[in-house]
Amino acid sequence: MSILESIPEHWGYRFESVGAAIADAQIDPASIHLKTKAYFFLIMLSAQPERTLAINSDRRLTGFAPIGNIEIVPQDSELFSTWRYTKHTMLIAMTEKRLLQLSGREWGEDPGEFHLPRLGVVDEKALAIAAEMRNELVCASFGYEECLESLLTLFGIHVLRTYTSLNKRSTHDMPITGGLSPMMRSRVIDYVHSHLSEKITVETLARIAGLSPSHFARAFRQSLGQTPHEFVVTTRLQLAKRMIQTSSTSLYEISQLTGFSSNSHMSASMKKAWGKNPSQIRHSERQTFQARCTLPAHPTKS
Repeated sequence: MSILESIPEHWGYRFESVGAAIADAQIDPASIHLKTKAYFFLIMLSAQPERTLAINSDRRLTGFAPIGNIEIVPQDSELFSTWRYTKHTMLIAMTEKRLLQLSGREWGEDPGEFHLPRLGVVDEKALAIAAEMRNELVCASFGYEECLESLLTLFGIHVLRTYTSLNKRSTHDMPITGGLSPMMRSRVIDYVHSHLSEKITVETLARIAGLSPSHFARAFRQSLGQTPHEFVVTTRLQLAKRMIQTSSTSLYEISQLTGFSSNSHMSASMKKAWGKNPSQIRHSERQTFQARCTLPAHPTKS
């Protein structure tokens, strides 16, 4: 029995393995109510301004889900979600048995329960792996099944490291002397990712961190190597670039969703950062994608 039986096949490409599956789902506005037969990890490949989600609860949360937003739904959970805009999502499903086998092989212990991220949290590494999965699914080039198996293992290790107790030996959360504490840093970054379409000031971020604006600005720069303003602009640019590359959303709408004052403001910022305007970035991505999916002709046998 397929662990993706509750996901309609017409939603997009899919790949199934032992205790795991991948689905590249591109869906018009709709809603879904199902019970999961495995852990579901959903990575947003398009931004969702009004995403509604409920897991094992009647309480429905609605918010902005940016590109790279990760949602984790435990196995045997009741999931309800609805979306008002066309959605592009990479769904990675892994059974508890497969995750336990992976954690036992890598760490020799049970990972315990997953810590479920809040709506709006972006996972850049999960997004990168999901993008590679999509390329392999769509192109189906020689050896793509072996590549997808390797990517499933890589993704499994990443989520076990990041969202379970197995990260307790990680040094990533060690405090930086004079900088923001790990909890403070996470809270501020989460706020930025969740409010990119709005005006974000140093005063607002300082208030979230519980510091004075001047103290916060110094601590932020020491922790992240950028001023708060530079970080916000960089985050806006990265999100806008991903939306341009992975969706057909209009450039004007992208500029509004990512907090730029106008399309021309976004264009000037991209030109300064990468030497290309939004139209050139979209055109370049399409050419790259077409090249990846163009297979060389098979040599004729003599």
